Amino acid sequence: RNRANGHFVVANAHLFWDPSYEDLKISQARALVRAAEEMAGRYGSAPIILAGDFNSVPTSCVYSYITSAAAFSSAYATVSKNLPP
Repeated sequence: RNRANGHFVVANAHLFWDPSYEDLKISQARALVRAAEEMAGRYGSAPIILAGDFNSVPTSCVYSYITSAAAFSSAYATVSKNLPP
């Protein structure tokens, strides 16, 4: 049984668009993850769905941070790995 008693957190954001401001987007992504984790902690480690327009490609630092350092999985990458491009 999930300790969150059926609760889950949905966090959504639209990160800055300009690719030359990767440091700003990383900062925004960290703030998003931090806020989502804080909210999830209020419900006993509720699961988190992190969504939004991150204005980043899979080779970007933002994508790497979200999927590696913050340990979120990409639903798109999971579903599309067996689909043609």
